[in-house]
Amino acid sequence: MSKFSTALTASLLALAVGLAAAGPTLAEDQVTFGAPYLRMGVGPRALAMGGAYVAAAEDVTAGYWNPAGLMEIDWIEASFMYSDMSLDRNYNYFGYGHHLAFGAIGFTWINAGVSDIKVNRTGWSGNEDYKDNALLFSYGTGLGGISIGGSAKILMSKFGDESDTGFGIDGAVRFTPSNTLAIGILVQDIGTQYWGEEVPTNLRVGLAINSPDQSFTIAADAEKESEQEVLFHLGGEIRFMYIEDNCAALRAGMRSGREGQEEDTVFSFGAGITFGQASLDYAYLPEQQDFMDSSHRISLTGRF
Repeated sequence: MSKFSTALTASLLALAVGLAAAGPTLAEDQVTFGAPYLRMGVGPRALAMGGAYVAAAEDVTAGYWNPAGLMEIDWIEASFMYSDMSLDRNYNYFGYGHHLAFGAIGFTWINAGVSDIKVNRTGWSGNEDYKDNALLFSYGTGLGGISIGGSAKILMSKFGDESDTGFGIDGAVRFTPSNTLAIGILVQDIGTQYWGEEVPTNLRVGLAINSPDQSFTIAADAEKESEQEVLFHLGGEIRFMYIEDNCAALRAGMRSGREGQEEDTVFSFGAGITFGQASLDYAYLPEQQDFMDSSHRISLTGRF
């Protein structure tokens, strides 16, 4: 058996063991979730690939997907993502990553909300806005093919005259036995409290395989949250040079749905282009509830 086959077999075993361990490690009383925007994901590249990004994360969005992946940033990266969504919803993201001598640091800001929600209270009725903001402060370090990382997060929410603040922690590991294989494990929301409730801990395990010339990537993730069923994510990307030192990419992915959602499986698509030290990326994302229509994500990323 070749070294690649051995590493691939070990990776698949790690994926299976991680999922088997998810049940007993997640608190059984975590059955409500007051912050669903924390699971929506960031970055058109990752989202176009169906959210299969825990192992593939090696850019500034690793602050969300796998903080250990921040170690792959050459020096500095910054990215802004805008979302076009139906029903007066908004969901935007800004990320910053910096590779230093002692590791890599990252900052993530996620802004989400819904406008003009009709509210009826005693003696008053009208429209209110619901606003969520999450700030993630991340750090990653590593030696050889193993990196570890984590994020401390601050959650801030406001609805009308009411507001709340929550805190939480993410932890992650990324293992790269070769330049063609990566394994990632992410545990989100360890002890996160929000609106008087405990946000369910979420375990994600992922595998990413790159071609030897780095021209394509195939990735798969599985995630397990509390007592929910296991969700699967699968995605791929093809990259090709269009001008020397500049490349374009085509991406596609799929993700499974939870019980009760109108679509069991949703397919996503996207593309990206680099020009110098910048890149422009786009993702088309159908919703798993038909009444929400489709949404679009677009981002601009700079490398310094």
